[in-house]
Amino acid sequence: MEQEPAPAPVEPAPAPTFSIGDTGPGGGIVFEVSADGTSGLEVAPDVLVGFTYGCVGVDVTETTQVDLSDAPGGLDTVGLLVNAGCISPAADAAAAYSADNGTNTDWYLPSANELVTIREQGRLPGLPGTSYWSATDDSTLNAFLVQVVDTNNPLFDPAPSTTGKETVASVLPVRSF
Repeated sequence: MEQEPAPAPVEPAPAPTFSIGDTGPGGGIVFEVSADGTSGLEVAPDVLVGFTYGCVGVDVTETTQVDLSDAPGGLDTVGLLVNAGCISPAADAAAAYSADNGTNTDWYLPSANELVTIREQGRLPGLPGTSYWSATDDSTLNAFLVQVVDTNNPLFDPAPSTTGKETVASVLPVRSF
């Protein structure tokens, strides 16, 4: 009796690769990608409107000893803010977000630097002057907002601006993959 040949080994599927502007694995838009294209950051396709930063009276950076302006992707901003003893409606809204029916639930409030990168790529939605909260605070009373740039107004300052933490602005969640 002749033996059947052994089945060929199954090769694992290659990891998907992404480029800037692609739809990411969480349903967002890829705005930063590793050299091999297998990991990076994606921004939500949806804008969450009407949130304060919260944490008035708490200097988050000093409390957590983390510089949120340069924080790596995937930073647990809600955890840091809770550890700082405050509640941030903006960070909570970002953490509760899902673009893919709850499969990926690791969205977070981006740092000011991440929002500036998104804006430089032309991916901040909204009309000029639309403001987005960053996770980066400036003091016990202020945090940084990043705005959609008005390219027709030479007096418009594109730098992130410090604004009172009780101000209502939009949230644009980000996640790492």
